[in-house]
Amino acid sequence: EILLKSSQGKICAETVTPYPPGIPLLLAGEIITQDIINYINKMNEKEMRIIKSISGKKDTVSVLK
Repeated sequence: EILLKSSQGKICAETVTPYPPGIPLLLAGEIITQDIINYINKMNEKEMRIIKSISGKKDTVSVLK
């Protein structure tokens, strides 16, 4: 698990889903891009729920090493 802001270019190890709408934004195995990081940060600023399959913290993401 690493800080979201440091995750660009890493491979995601969990499902990340903003709710609403409840459509997964990242799936395990996908490369994390800066656009995705920016989108998640905007959702966090608006205090929307980000559902994660592993990490529950809004400023971290689980990645493969």
